[in-house]
Amino acid sequence: MTRRVVDMPLGGAPVFTALDCAFLQQFAGGTQTSDLTEEQTSGIADLRARLLEAATAVADQLSADWRPFKSDVNRPSISGHVARLLWSCAYPSASPHKSFGLQVALIVQPSGIELCFCLGAGVSQSKSGDTRDELAREFARVHERMQTAPHAVVESVTQRLGSEWSFRKKWLMPPGAGEFRAFEEWLSFAGASPEGGASISRYFAPEQVDGAAPAFVDDLVRLARAVRPLVDWVYSDDGADMQAAGLGLPDQAVDHGESGRMPRGFRRDLFDAAVAELKRERLEHGDLHQLACRQLAAWIEQRDTLTDDALWAGLRDRFLPFGHVEIDGKRYDAKSPTPLNDAELRAAEREGRVTAHGNLHWTGLARAVGSERDDVPAIRAAIDWILDETIPFDDRIAALVGGDRRVRGFGIAVWTGFYAMVRDWEQPAVNETVKGAYAKLGWPLVQDTPPAQVAEVKARGELLLAESGLRSLSDIDWVYWRVLAMESTDTPTTRVDTGSWWLFQGSPDRYDIDRAVSELERLTWTTSRYASEIKAGHRVFLYRTGKEAAVIALATVESNPAEMPESESELAYFRNASDDMAGTATRVWLRIDRIVEPPVTRDTLEADPDLRDLANLKFASATNYPVPPELASRLLALIAAEPPESVNWRDASAVPRVLKSVTAGAGLWFESWVLEDLYLALRTKPFLILTGLSGTGKTKVALALQDLLTDEDTRAFVSVRPDWVDGKSLLGYHNLLTDTFVATSTTRLLLDAEKEFKAKGRDARPYILLLDEMNLARVEHYLSDYLSVLESRRLTPDGELTSDPIVLHTMDSGLPSSGDSGVVPPTVSLAPNVYLIGTVNIDETTHPFSRKVLDRANVVELFDVDLTKSGVVGSTAVTVTERRQVRGHFARGGRFVDLAEPSLSTPWLTELVEVNAVLARDRLHFGYRVRNEVLAFVEQAGDGGLLGEGEEARRVALDVQLLQKVLPKLAGSRERLERPLRGLLTVCLAPAARHDDRARRLADDPERLFTTMEKIAGGDGWSARDQIAAATGDVPDSLDGEDEEVADETESIAQAEPSGIPAASAMGRPDPWPLRTDELRYPRTARKIARMLLQLRDEGYASFFE
Repeated sequence: MTRRVVDMPLGGAPVFTALDCAFLQQFAGGTQTSDLTEEQTSGIADLRARLLEAATAVADQLSADWRPFKSDVNRPSISGHVARLLWSCAYPSASPHKSFGLQVALIVQPSGIELCFCLGAGVSQSKSGDTRDELAREFARVHERMQTAPHAVVESVTQRLGSEWSFRKKWLMPPGAGEFRAFEEWLSFAGASPEGGASISRYFAPEQVDGAAPAFVDDLVRLARAVRPLVDWVYSDDGADMQAAGLGLPDQAVDHGESGRMPRGFRRDLFDAAVAELKRERLEHGDLHQLACRQLAAWIEQRDTLTDDALWAGLRDRFLPFGHVEIDGKRYDAKSPTPLNDAELRAAEREGRVTAHGNLHWTGLARAVGSERDDVPAIRAAIDWILDETIPFDDRIAALVGGDRRVRGFGIAVWTGFYAMVRDWEQPAVNETVKGAYAKLGWPLVQDTPPAQVAEVKARGELLLAESGLRSLSDIDWVYWRVLAMESTDTPTTRVDTGSWWLFQGSPDRYDIDRAVSELERLTWTTSRYASEIKAGHRVFLYRTGKEAAVIALATVESNPAEMPESESELAYFRNASDDMAGTATRVWLRIDRIVEPPVTRDTLEADPDLRDLANLKFASATNYPVPPELASRLLALIAAEPPESVNWRDASAVPRVLKSVTAGAGLWFESWVLEDLYLALRTKPFLILTGLSGTGKTKVALALQDLLTDEDTRAFVSVRPDWVDGKSLLGYHNLLTDTFVATSTTRLLLDAEKEFKAKGRDARPYILLLDEMNLARVEHYLSDYLSVLESRRLTPDGELTSDPIVLHTMDSGLPSSGDSGVVPPTVSLAPNVYLIGTVNIDETTHPFSRKVLDRANVVELFDVDLTKSGVVGSTAVTVTERRQVRGHFARGGRFVDLAEPSLSTPWLTELVEVNAVLARDRLHFGYRVRNEVLAFVEQAGDGGLLGEGEEARRVALDVQLLQKVLPKLAGSRERLERPLRGLLTVCLAPAARHDDRARRLADDPERLFTTMEKIAGGDGWSARDQIAAATGDVPDSLDGEDEEVADETESIAQAEPSGIPAASAMGRPDPWPLRTDELRYPRTARKIARMLLQLRDEGYASFFE
């Protein structure tokens, strides 16, 4: 179909019609610009001109009364293909690049027209590394500003947006309901997702376009003005534009020196550091406290239906103690934040997968309130009173805290905290933490009556809210906690005042100290000795006694010593509930500041010439010991000054560059997609086989992956021997003569991985076992136990990963290890953090693989060699932070493997079904395991640029998965394989290129097909001719004619007829040649199929392995 050029009306908005959508439909199959007719070229130019005019009209209107805007339209594709859609956009001039900021866009595509406000794709074609880095930093800044937009901004945009707009994860998605119900949910996702494309969209099908098109410009202007508060927040450095947008942020956000504002002595360094810490956490983790608030509010509305016993039990479960959240049966709290971001957390809550227990905010309230109550009716009446909005809030607080409605154990901290949680923080919480934070910030509270204190904290909180860019008083309350936990910037952590440091020790035989400090935010500690000297604000080293004695945590004393019972929340940590330590005693409250990881062991302390003088090492019977300042400084230096910077494990943006750097540092050169494929293959399935030409660097690249992803003590290199006939050589065996177990490096790796995962859970490290030349012996024989257990992995009903154990020996108890002093248990589990890489050579000395093995692995073939290229041997520019980021992404934040069923609504499943149908006729098809693993691999493509961007990345991912999960299992004679290989070749062609049995006729000339595919899919330096030219600048005469025909076919596309309109051959049948790049959907798979067809012709037999 061609396109008539539309006449644009004078002085009016540009016209768009359903014909524009129909016009683009003809290019949906992929068309080269060189193949366009003059009329088609004119039609595209006309549509682009109208799109640019529309965007310019939008930009002009917004610039006139708001801020400067620019306009742009998409450029012709640098690949020479006609774009399947055309778009234009208007974006703030403050943004350095439209793709790395906010914009409003008009998109015309075959299926309709979309109007949207969106975040750009974050993709640049700039060849300058500095420019790309600068744009990436800007993109990260925009994400952070979106994630930290104040509540006032969210509320304002919510009120401005009409109901006709849908909140979507991506533009260009099929029309329908958005993935998010509200702007706040969308904003949380858009700000946290490292990718771009999140949009607020309105979609018009072709039949709707003609009636709606005249208002497109006005619609986009209205949309831009609706989101103005967010745009101003993202692109403004102060509150001026926010106030112009009508948000009414307080003037105090600018000046801090006058009366009624923050005083000159205000500790901005502490405040800013606490805000930054909270913002970093919000980028990755959902707000568990707000979730607890929502669930408490919903529950308390049902209080009239509850008995007194049920009401009291609910308060003790949902509000009074410092609590936790259960998500899919797993427990998370402030010490172990959820891996879900806020949008994902809300989605899980809507699906009923999340339950909050306790308030996740304050601690120790249950201690004051007690366990048994005879005044629950009074508590019920007090709750009704605090929630009665017809009474002034000051009167309510006054009566509850010091008036006639006072309830024993319920003071200002309880009631203000309760009201804040139930009423979405309309009023702040007032407690000792808030008071202590303001004192530490150099701005102590001055009011003394409860109502006045609430008003003072609210006024200050709103001022800090505007200053910080946080969303609500709930966030400011979290800042108070962080301020108290921080060291002042002018007081280094290793500088200690006399008498300020103590060592408190506890016996793990009586009290589970490790679990207590990891699960509790605050706990009590007895201070029978030195009670008159220990003061609030002093610092504490917590020490575990016993066989594994060590300093395990740092804490701060929060209260002076006083007679008090053991906190109810701590009773569960005593080994014996009747332990007399659990009774009333002189105690202090401690706040756990950080877990010391790794712990500083007793051996380390005794080996230090200074720390060996610590009193607890000489007189071990006490509970509290003063630590002299010089010893405290020395011990702090050992502990490591600061905790590591937090990383977002979902962010894969660093992975491609780091992979390239570490392999270059090992002296290797591979195309980027090969390295990214290796990484994703191992991340998807913890069993990777590397095959291909001997000497291509299979072992070296595997070692480079090991070095990147593991530490020296979490990896093992094992050379397989030809005489391995069973699992004993790999996993060890019971020596009956010595009654010991002969352990191997594999045994030790599996035992260490299991021990670390059980002890640390999500904080465990990956362990990688590398089997070099693994097919020198029959893999099915020596690796059978490992493979069976690998496939027995499954999720329990509570979401935990489990598997059958590997049996090491049949004794009832452990056997002493023959090589060391360790004990080897009868079985070992295959922990989730264990990965296996095997390298393979194919020759007369090796064994083939069975389908059982190949079905359980990703098989990556390394055959391409370019002798003119090399990596750079030596150190590489990979920072510690980047290495940690990549490890966190690889380990999925500590989840390691993902056994969840993939989505079956993906369009890539249709492609996979088509492949399986081709193979099913010859009983070569695959099952659910392969389906799940292929789709899991494809779902990851595009993250951080892995294998490309967007749908193109997922197409590449499916291509390499067909290559490494489907083709490796094909081996046999010509009669066995020719038909399925031709069928697969058809699947590899683009739909428009599958005419007239073309794949079969292409396969009739496998030599020509293979040579063509080498040129198309072989990468840089595919031929000897190219490599010699690259190395010397000259080509020998003997190679002048090499692949001349292929060059004609692949480079002279301008002379070829368009795809789908084959030329007539001399015999009157359509000619399948030339085969062009844009006619191939899966070129890498097609290349291997061509090679196997060539094997069939020459040898009568073909195999993936050669």
